[in-house]
Amino acid sequence: MAHPDLLHTNELPALFDGLPDAVFTSDEAGNVQFLNRAAEQLIGRNRETVAGHPLGNVLPLGSETDGTPLESLAAVCLRTQTSLGPLQARLLDGGEADRRVLDISVAPVRDAGRGPTGAILIARDVTTKCQVAQRLTHEATHDPLTGLVNRAEFERRLARALASAAEEGAEHALGFLDMDGFKRINDACGHLAGDELLRQLSRILRQRIRTRDTVARLGGDEFGILLERCTPARAARIAEHVRKAISDHRFTCGTKTYRVGVSIGVAPVQDHGAGAADVLRAADVACYLAKRQGGNRVQLRKAPQQRLAVVPRSFSICAQI
Repeated sequence: MAHPDLLHTNELPALFDGLPDAVFTSDEAGNVQFLNRAAEQLIGRNRETVAGHPLGNVLPLGSETDGTPLESLAAVCLRTQTSLGPLQARLLDGGEADRRVLDISVAPVRDAGRGPTGAILIARDVTTKCQVAQRLTHEATHDPLTGLVNRAEFERRLARALASAAEEGAEHALGFLDMDGFKRINDACGHLAGDELLRQLSRILRQRIRTRDTVARLGGDEFGILLERCTPARAARIAEHVRKAISDHRFTCGTKTYRVGVSIGVAPVQDHGAGAADVLRAADVACYLAKRQGGNRVQLRKAPQQRLAVVPRSFSICAQI
């Protein structure tokens, strides 16, 4: 980086205009003194029109996660007289730009005799890099056919729920779903139709659970639902709501219309010393017994080592699901 004395000479454009990163400099009040060509392209304005304006207004930044506006990083740097970053922030100037993510570093510019005389901010657009990372993360944690969480990610979330049950005494519930009649439709209509049916059923599942909850495709026509902060009784009501929605669904293939049911086993996710595999097994066993008793029903495992209670098809649904 150039010596700070050069920040007040006519050599700035020659020094910084060839850099790929956006460079902004400010005076000791945090107002723009200079920006290079990459910075002009980043904000869509030339250096003459923004000179003297607060850097926080020229380059408005927000939290990378939710876009909450951030205090001017140049102002923070000058106030604390310390460097900031590298950190990631979202560029907030409307439209498509709000999706851009910047890697930001800010440092004070010091004069040996006077102390800080301004700040220099360097920004690199890492939007594409972040999008690639997000896509790879999504592909690693989601089922490619339905877009639902996959089994590995579901088990990780279940493990976290068990940890919160142990540490906080929180109560959660797990639903294990196995579709009734799916194989018959898949065999009669072909795998492409079977895939479309699974996508339709996935949409139904997403619509019938709360936003805080997780629905996953565990494999084939088996699905899992993790209901957070949910008692077993309420979980049974939600499961019955899901069962009815799936039972009411009609799938059309050619000139024929089909219906599919679902057997659901529900198990508590509580602090009983059980692991994720134990809870999944308990819900799976409850689902298996629901199938043995005719299918298309909800079966609740009230607690470890207690006998299983069947929730009949006429099980009433509470209005507040």
